[in-house]
Amino acid sequence: MSGESREQYEMRIILQELAGRLLRERFVIDGVNQEARENNKLVVEAIAAAGESLPELQNRIFAINMAGSRIKGYNTAESDIDLFFVKTDQTTEEDVSSLNDRVVSELAKRGISDNVDEGMAMWSEYDIVTDVDGFIEQVDKNGDDCVALFGYIPYKNPNLNLTRMAILEIMMDFQGDLSHWSAVSAVFNDEYIGHSDYITGKLAKRYGMPIEEVEKVFKD
Repeated sequence: MSGESREQYEMRIILQELAGRLLRERFVIDGVNQEARENNKLVVEAIAAAGESLPELQNRIFAINMAGSRIKGYNTAESDIDLFFVKTDQTTEEDVSSLNDRVVSELAKRGISDNVDEGMAMWSEYDIVTDVDGFIEQVDKNGDDCVALFGYIPYKNPNLNLTRMAILEIMMDFQGDLSHWSAVSAVFNDEYIGHSDYITGKLAKRYGMPIEEVEKVFKD
């Protein structure tokens, strides 16, 4: 602790624990404190309830993904809720609007204000083609776009799992192995979780520490 204040020491220990968890776990939804943890639990519960409450949409919206700080352990209770829907080429604007409204409603039931970041929906441009031949071509030629089917998913229905399995089968048939899957995983990490530089910058701001100190913890 030499040269450090008690507060700086405690922040460094918290960051070291988070860095260790991020090495072991793909997602960390605890948040920066107990209030954030409890808030995240309610958010996840609300998203799942929203999806399950609209069974008529399950053939057009397969899942709801959550991204951003809320899956990497540095959110507060006031952090944006970054969501995007796994859609098909049959999904309508009304479908998306209905589900989004239901998410907001379920959050409100749990005392959470509407801080859903709808801009995340723009990142999910991979509308699943429902025509079989079109789907095979989509996966074969644009495999990286499959990232929209993976992530931290508070709500999903069986169509999501079926689509994932179909994608893996297509990759095996057309490419003979799953080596391309590592590229898909890398794209997912960069686009939906965030580059390491972006995360350390966010952590520095959230914990009130110099970014150099945060980078040192994560490099160590």
